[in-house]
Amino acid sequence: MRILITGVAGFIGSNLAEYLLKKGHKIIGIDDLSFGLLEQVPSKVNFHKVNILNNNIYPLFNNVDIVFHLAAKNCISDCQLDPVETTNVNVLGTVNVF
Repeated sequence: MRILITGVAGFIGSNLAEYLLKKGHKIIGIDDLSFGLLEQVPSKVNFHKVNILNNNIYPLFNNVDIVFHLAAKNCISDCQLDPVETTNVNVLGTVNVF
């Protein structure tokens, strides 16, 4: 299957990608690297450095069987310092993924 993972450079996203690759799936990964690390993304992932708020992500969903949406701003102190940015990423970003 073709599987898309948002937040693929984070701890959970990168480990999920590794697991799914071992099962023989093709992985498309999206991450803007604001919190994740490129070094964590498995080399066989078709990686795209793009923010989930960007409309350029739409074509990446073509012919995808499953989406794991893991991209989020989740550092509590960062969220408290800038709740508007947190809302933009976590709410509007999710709407854009949907």
